[in-house]
Amino acid sequence: MMNRSTDRCPIWPQYSAEVTWDSDERKNVSRVDSPRAGGEYKITGEAKCLLKRLALAERQRACLTTRLINHRRQTGRPLLVGEKEIEEAQVAGALQVSDRARRLMDVIGRWSTSIGRNIILFLPGGPGEDPRMTESGQMALAWSESTTDDHLIYLCGYLAKRGWIEVKRHPTDGHFGVVVTVEGYAALEVPPRSESNKASAAM
Repeated sequence: MMNRSTDRCPIWPQYSAEVTWDSDERKNVSRVDSPRAGGEYKITGEAKCLLKRLALAERQRACLTTRLINHRRQTGRPLLVGEKEIEEAQVAGALQVSDRARRLMDVIGRWSTSIGRNIILFLPGGPGEDPRMTESGQMALAWSESTTDDHLIYLCGYLAKRGWIEVKRHPTDGHFGVVVTVEGYAALEVPPRSESNKASAAM
């Protein structure tokens, strides 16, 4: 029997996620749908305990998140996170900033199903509160391997300077959204050169 509830994301415990687990304790695997982790993944009970014990740095959590996203993009299936995946995240290298910006553009493009759509990343907070990040904002953090709001805003600023997006930012209430431009749609139609393509060109 499967059980589902809203709980904390095991990888990003400060964020909420939908967690599904099997009542058969012998399976000891949960399915997690976490915007902050970029979508769905599976995780073993042992891996959950290891995450709590290690208290990974945010950079290491971000590298693990990138691996989850890459696996889903390549296979269409959620990755099963075990102790091995967590240990590898501890020594994984971070993405280049240019790659992070391109990945952010890719995911914004996926959401821009209609011309001129405003993708809201932050909403106004209550009186005296900081702006509130939306699920799209959490996904944008995940795809761009960002660990702070400032990183995400910086990358959005870079894309805006390229002319690929327009930033819709309210000067006082914290509202922050982005709209893909015509130039941005054109850029999305040109796939980034892979390492294999670069090698072929060099040869």
